[in-house]
Amino acid sequence: MAGTQEPERSSRLGRFFHRIADFFDRLSGEGAAPRAGSAGQRISHFRGSTTEVDVFTFGMLAVGILVLGTVIHGWGFFLYSAIFAAVFSGGAWLIFKSRGFESHVRSALLCLVLAFALPSASARLMPLAAFAIICIALVLVLLGRWRTTGESISAAAVILFCFMSYDAFSAIIENRRNALLQIENSAGIDCSYHGGRTVCSTGDVAFHVPEFWQRGSESNLIADLANIADLRVFVDSASETRMAFVAFKAMPAELNQALANYFYTQKGFLRSRGLKGEPLTLQQVMRSRDAELYALHYTSAKRPEYLGEKQESHALILLHTPNATRPTGRDQTWLFIIDGPDLAGREFLLHRIVSGFH
Repeated sequence: MAGTQEPERSSRLGRFFHRIADFFDRLSGEGAAPRAGSAGQRISHFRGSTTEVDVFTFGMLAVGILVLGTVIHGWGFFLYSAIFAAVFSGGAWLIFKSRGFESHVRSALLCLVLAFALPSASARLMPLAAFAIICIALVLVLLGRWRTTGESISAAAVILFCFMSYDAFSAIIENRRNALLQIENSAGIDCSYHGGRTVCSTGDVAFHVPEFWQRGSESNLIADLANIADLRVFVDSASETRMAFVAFKAMPAELNQALANYFYTQKGFLRSRGLKGEPLTLQQVMRSRDAELYALHYTSAKRPEYLGEKQESHALILLHTPNATRPTGRDQTWLFIIDGPDLAGREFLLHRIVSGFH
């Protein structure tokens, strides 16, 4: 009699954890049949449903993601962290739940995960391995060579889903941060082709682009700064050095502070990092009445990123005030980025930049 009354006296928390234990017993096969004796009957009587355990497990996962996201990104991004927690937990639940779906529905779901995970998988080693495993397993299932309802494919799919969903979440957070860190007061450069060369002008200042500069692709540093400034990007046809420039109605000190704040705040999202992984810092090289020159030495990952190879680059940032000699001319500053693996010939490029203003 005492044994039959024990469940009534046991706490709700104790009965809840009994349900959790029995659920995992069933998954491992140990709880497939009721245990002998009154203890087995008691535990079987208070065994919870799979839905209850799913709600608890994936609910705890969502809460953990939400708390961690808030700690890392702050309360300002609480809504985005909550959406990510709900989407990831729901997606992981659906992938594991698909074990009970028809084979063609499960295969279609996993193929959808593979399609969206391909960009993330191609950049990292772990999801790339999971990507290959799921592809092979799906082919075997579709060909009828392998029948499985196990957890291995679901676990690998959740790993892929983790990377692809976090990549999307990071892109959203980065975009919102970049919007807050935009360098204001852009002067609005207008570039056009005149007399056999490109001329970029704003207000009463015109910059004649050297004839050996051609439109080109961005370096890692230029790609980072393009998130907060409307850069015009060129490449030196002789040295393959990348150049980019933009003009602002601001003092050099304001731009210097804006760049330093951007490098520090977005350090986790930037392609370019310090030589030891620290945030980038501007190192002053020279300063005059109309120009300030800074050096940046940084490392960035080579593609594909999962190989872990790094490349070192040396960049110069020039803040030039063309009308510094005029009483009202110090409110316009041009920002130039000179980036490349080799420092040779930078003095010549700097001379052509300064002499190109009219």
